[in-house]
Amino acid sequence: MRRTLTILSLLLTALLLAVVVRCLFVTQYRVTDTDGDALRAGDRVLVNRMAYGWRVPGERWWGYSRVGSGQPVRGEYVAFYDPSLYGPADRRPVRVGRVVAVPGDTLWFDVRRCTLLPGRTTTDARPIPVPGAGSRVGVTAWNARLLWNTLRRHESLHVVLVSDSALRFDGHRLDSVCFRQDYYWLSGSLGYGLVPASALVGRAFCVSYSLNDSLHVGRRFRTDRFFLPL
Repeated sequence: MRRTLTILSLLLTALLLAVVVRCLFVTQYRVTDTDGDALRAGDRVLVNRMAYGWRVPGERWWGYSRVGSGQPVRGEYVAFYDPSLYGPADRRPVRVGRVVAVPGDTLWFDVRRCTLLPGRTTTDARPIPVPGAGSRVGVTAWNARLLWNTLRRHESLHVVLVSDSALRFDGHRLDSVCFRQDYYWLSGSLGYGLVPASALVGRAFCVSYSLNDSLHVGRRFRTDRFFLPL
């Protein structure tokens, strides 16, 4: 009987430690076919939840807060709550994307083809500044919709989009807008665009394993992607 109780206590302790590690330090997410870049559908990605500060659970009750801080760098893979949906962040799907630009960077946009450019490579290229906390961004005809969507979703500022090319607030036309948090431009097949710091979960650092769900059960494992660093 004593041996049985010892084994059960060890198993319970191991389970408790696993739960603590998953909630506080490292967790795993499944990459879907919309998550993109070098990642593949079916990848299971390990995420360091402490990399950008630990998110305090229970956001739906007492709001968003972090313990500690940190910032993503260009080229890093990050996990984040889908910013295109409404509702508490911790109830939205988690996506994975690569950081293309950080606060203070400027991206160039081809207004004719509606695509991002690697730089100012055409005369039609227009700048898209990536805002940071406290930064001010000018409102132009080509970034008005992007700013309107960002301010409305993530800054709780109820601005009005006028003719898809200008912004108004409280009856006045806005020449520029100020942001309260940092933003990051993330790539992926969904075309994520600007993602606020408040949506970040942590840094994705490794593919633990990968499954191809379209194959037979015995052949689903992609052995070449086991513990693949990102």
